[in-house]
Amino acid sequence: MRGSFSLWRQERFQPFLDACADLLIERIGERNVRGIFLCGSFAADEGSVVFETKIPIILSDVDLVVVLESLESMRAFYKIRNELGNACEKLMPKARFSGHVDIGMFLSESLRGLPPRPGVFEMKALGRMLYGDDKVLDLIPTFEPAAIGTREAVILIENRIISLLGAFFEKSGESRENIYSFLYEVARVYTDLATAALCLTCLYRPGYRIRWELLRTAIEDQDLDLLRRLLPAELVSKIGRWTIFKLSPSIENHGIATDDGFMMQLWEECERDILGFWRRGEAYVQDADVTLADPPSVSTLLATRKRSGKWIDHYRNWNWYLSGLPRMRRISLFFAIGKRLLSMNPIDIVREQGVILIDRHIDREADGYIPKPPGGFPHPGGTWRDVTASLVSVWRELVSGRKDS
Repeated sequence: MRGSFSLWRQERFQPFLDACADLLIERIGERNVRGIFLCGSFAADEGSVVFETKIPIILSDVDLVVVLESLESMRAFYKIRNELGNACEKLMPKARFSGHVDIGMFLSESLRGLPPRPGVFEMKALGRMLYGDDKVLDLIPTFEPAAIGTREAVILIENRIISLLGAFFEKSGESRENIYSFLYEVARVYTDLATAALCLTCLYRPGYRIRWELLRTAIEDQDLDLLRRLLPAELVSKIGRWTIFKLSPSIENHGIATDDGFMMQLWEECERDILGFWRRGEAYVQDADVTLADPPSVSTLLATRKRSGKWIDHYRNWNWYLSGLPRMRRISLFFAIGKRLLSMNPIDIVREQGVILIDRHIDREADGYIPKPPGGFPHPGGTWRDVTASLVSVWRELVSGRKDS
């Protein structure tokens, strides 16, 4: 299957990337663009593409970064980045995009100030220039794996929990594309468990293959007791299987059943694994000496965790989100959120609610009515399914600006 990917990349995907760069230059204006580069899994030749369907299904997002010359151009074009991504997708009509072409936009000084995170680490190590100044990638800071920090590892898992909640609605066997999208989200859970564990142990490396090989070797090292406590042997085995699927997504080659019962069983197994890891990871972040074999409950960990970030950044994020709401809703939510405006941003609250919803489902508390949080954010209360759908919709809007139809 990787042979199919290599041929497809050479004959179809690289010309598509070049066409995307041309479109962006045309729409934004050459004088406004310092450079365009590819990052993410496709930059590492590890993007997930299905080839056992009539036309390829592109599961991974295609992550393009446009480096702009001025604040004026940023103000003019940042708001249409989704429109530009949609236009890029139309340049490859003989493929289906399960993910998106995501257009990131930065000023040069913004690249210099990027924080130590796994995505930034990979952007620096694997980014591929498509247009412009070859020195653009040099602007991204270089840092050691230990600089990533333990909190970033837990945030990564919370992000994946939201994606897994979204996948709950994609597991129906009625659509072949839905099945692949669902299995892809499952694979992302397990591959990101590896990423998070390596971040927590200061061993992070860019690339799915490299991380799996490192994990497989390191887990046998007697000096790496923390890694074994974070990832039991059974979980390491699952990470290996789903890493292979992530690199070569195939239902046929992996012998995966596609009936609804199996899909539900797989989703529930996945939710138990990710929440178990989250509890161990969050417990370790809060107390490095904690016994990870029996970490505290979700409610305890959320109540005792320290809030991070600057209050002014939280306030700005809330101001951006509230500005898009009707006036009366904006006012009521402002007062309902209260002090959390200064200690948490909207995405923080969505992440924590995602953890709570997974925990409720595992404890079979999803059948009753779920009360709304203060101000009805990020969900208005209701059944578990309705609340989950609302949470995922808010998440997508906050992260990408894309509203569910």
